[in-house]
Amino acid sequence: MKARLAALAALFLAAVCGIRAQTPEDLLASGSEKLAKGDLDGAIAEYGRAVALRPIYADAYRARGNARMLKGAYPEAIADFGLAITLRSDDPSAYVDRGNARRKAGDGRGALADFEWALRINPNFAEAISGRAALKFDSGDPAGALADFERALVVDPGSADAYQGRGALRLAAGNTAGAMADFDTTVLLRPESGEARYRRGEARLATQDFDGAILDLTRAIELQPRSVAAYFRRGMARVPAGDYTGAVADLDKAIELQPNQAEFHYMRGIAHGHLAMYGLAAADLDRAIELQPKFSPAFSERAKVRQLQGDLPAAVADYEAFVALGDTASAFYPYVMIYRNLALRRLNRPEAAPRLALTVGSWPDGWPKRFGQYVAGALTEAALLAAARQGTEAEVSEQLCECTYFIGAMRLVAGDTAGARSFFEQCVATNEKTFTEYAFAQAELERMK
Repeated sequence: MKARLAALAALFLAAVCGIRAQTPEDLLASGSEKLAKGDLDGAIAEYGRAVALRPIYADAYRARGNARMLKGAYPEAIADFGLAITLRSDDPSAYVDRGNARRKAGDGRGALADFEWALRINPNFAEAISGRAALKFDSGDPAGALADFERALVVDPGSADAYQGRGALRLAAGNTAGAMADFDTTVLLRPESGEARYRRGEARLATQDFDGAILDLTRAIELQPRSVAAYFRRGMARVPAGDYTGAVADLDKAIELQPNQAEFHYMRGIAHGHLAMYGLAAADLDRAIELQPKFSPAFSERAKVRQLQGDLPAAVADYEAFVALGDTASAFYPYVMIYRNLALRRLNRPEAAPRLALTVGSWPDGWPKRFGQYVAGALTEAALLAAARQGTEAEVSEQLCECTYFIGAMRLVAGDTAGARSFFEQCVATNEKTFTEYAFAQAELERMK
């Protein structure tokens, strides 16, 4: 009622002042302009004014529903799409819109009903076929999902939804090249789509193109300022790119929007650790473990923080907690076993060497296995150094960073402080600041002063 009175008042003032009143079409266009600038609340307000002037304006209800969906207000979006369907029941697009909202709200059955209804109206409606494909993907049927995405592209070779959906499917299957090709096409078809930019940024992150990922995710955030996933992914990309302060800012925003996600606190803990803010890092990792008590990477990361703080008993406890969770397939596992072994030796715990020797032989071939063999006594210092000096310049730098730290740590265990210092200095000289071993070496040198 208040909105109707306001609209009538606006019309009256316009008549008195000789100003042309805004029509519902004007307000719809104004809302779309605000939406393009990322002003979701402003867009929703304009669409609301449009339907106040014309309560049977189906396009305005659909537009407001899509803006509300971008804001994450799924029940309100579903209600708007329902009104659009009531006013225009032969429009398959409105059913697809409501199906997408229901899918995001977790109502798979309702979403499927909407997509199927849209296909009754138009059996070749690509957006409905893609929506059904996405549901199949959600339910663990990648083959069925791929078949539907392919069918959507046959009936509409310009379907952005189908390219984006197939790209997500390919990315999940590890086909990053195929995913990137699909996301590139999606961005060409929908250059102002925040979701398209986000998906390509996610793929770039998977291929370790961190600068490219940051560019795409920044544009996604400009287009969708409340995209929690985009803030989180950009924070993830900024850590290996070395922008730890920027990563903390992104993860602060993600946590502000969704405070109870363990992964967000975990990643912010890593960023705080790189900034040598160990108290904040430990607090973040404490919270991650509180939210997800079996989140093994958080135990590994907190152990490293404790070690950097010089608290070896607490570090060992967290390394032990990681091992107890049995996540032997994790990329962290070999390093945790090595770090634990070295920490136990520093604490004069005699069980250290046998425990590592029993497991290292089963590790897959690679640098972690070589480091483990060296620490377990199955590989000489000279052999490790010789191997580390093989490869490209970038590879040698990274290999020497890890290698010289482990040699320094073993020298320290043996009581050779001068030798340990020399190797720790060599480790730091590589300038591989994203490596845990670099931080460990730097912390040991500080303690030696």
